[in-house]
Amino acid sequence: MQGCVGIPHLLWHSADPLVFGLEKVATGFGLNFILSFTEDGGDDCKWLVDEDFIMERGRALVTDLNFIRRQVARWRVTEKAFNMIVRQLEGKGITDLAGDYQKFSALYRQEYAAAFFTEYITIASDKIVEEIKKKHPKISDDDLQTLIYPVGETFINQESLASFTIGLKLKLALGSKFSQLTWSQVQSKFPKISEAITQHQKQFYWLASNYKYTQTVTPAQFFRNIKESVIYLKASEIKKKIVELRTLDQEMARKKRKIVRQIKLSKDDLIKLQIIAINGWWHDRRKKANMIGSFWLNQFLRRASRRYGVDFELLQYTLKPEFDQLLTAGKIDQATLKNRVKGCVHFMAKDGADVILFGQDFRYLKQKLLGSRQLSAVNDFRGVIASRGKVQGKVRIVINPNKNAFKEGEILVTSMTRPDFVPLMRKAVAIITDEGGLTSHAAIISRELGIPCLVGTKIATHVLHDGQIVEVNANHGIVKVVKS
Repeated sequence: MQGCVGIPHLLWHSADPLVFGLEKVATGFGLNFILSFTEDGGDDCKWLVDEDFIMERGRALVTDLNFIRRQVARWRVTEKAFNMIVRQLEGKGITDLAGDYQKFSALYRQEYAAAFFTEYITIASDKIVEEIKKKHPKISDDDLQTLIYPVGETFINQESLASFTIGLKLKLALGSKFSQLTWSQVQSKFPKISEAITQHQKQFYWLASNYKYTQTVTPAQFFRNIKESVIYLKASEIKKKIVELRTLDQEMARKKRKIVRQIKLSKDDLIKLQIIAINGWWHDRRKKANMIGSFWLNQFLRRASRRYGVDFELLQYTLKPEFDQLLTAGKIDQATLKNRVKGCVHFMAKDGADVILFGQDFRYLKQKLLGSRQLSAVNDFRGVIASRGKVQGKVRIVINPNKNAFKEGEILVTSMTRPDFVPLMRKAVAIITDEGGLTSHAAIISRELGIPCLVGTKIATHVLHDGQIVEVNANHGIVKVVKS
């Protein structure tokens, strides 16, 4: 089980590639089924899959480097086609609602299916790394994390590098006056820097997108983010961060070579670690496509909302076949969509099932499959160590990063992080998640930020609450409640 925010139309575009699309890419790899529960207007979403099936496939994948290389090459073709239609939409907008939607939907699902091997590897990675550590007890956790670090630049690093580069220009131009600068002043007094931020926005406008919310990040918002990231740094410190980001790949490659020379790992173990490292980069690229895909799917729903007079929020509760009918017939059953908003579950399976249930059926399945957790008395629990450190702080539970007043110095607690969480992660002193593993988004970003992080706790969002003081001991993998 995993969870975040999510609505049926966008989640359908994930389920279909996982069940049917991936099976076309590699026979036997498509999921047997996927269940997605949606409540609270999409702010509470959980999806269930067969973990044993994924673990089995993941274990097979991490032993076959040639297969992975072939699949990465195949995925690059689908990514290129997907990026081409994205650029078309960015340049011309939606000119043919039905035609553009069908083309975009197909290319997005092809890209997603070709990249979903990453999820299998991610879920299997923790146990594989644990097994390698038992075989080589002298290897440190830090060395293992270095060996599985992504083998290519992540888009988060790309955005951070660009932000720090722009921030340095502002610091050098204004010095101590930087903190009072507004976006309108940048536009009028610093046209070159304004243009740099505008170009930055055109490249990363989708950065706040998830499986429900997909508002455009404006140049003014990027300016505020850049300002927050460098306002308390000296120019020399910003320059140091820029150098670190530019040389990160080379530095990590150097560290990996050193560790391999010092520790005699078997060829099989080296291949497994290499595949996990490749997967970290591949997984990041897949996440980027997910965010862009969600952004444009919502754009199509908004356009249809205006054309057919159906609320955008209701159209988010359609499955693709139902939305197709709206585009061809101009009508849709709005009463059914309104019932789904109260709570629904989407079920898709290899046998062709593609249904969405609500009302009594939804409540029955929720009770049977999710149950109820009586865990309020838990005062300490464990998680997987993703980034070491020890810190105390105030808990802030975040399900929707776009609707939360997260404060500097708080501990971020969530089901799982996605790239739209990064602005909050930069403010956090520690991160705790219900889901995820050593190569999850939360793990990779927390190590880059140098803050303690525990993932895969399963229960953090169920037993903690806002305002609690907790100790995150990411040296030993324990969260302890200090003050309720």
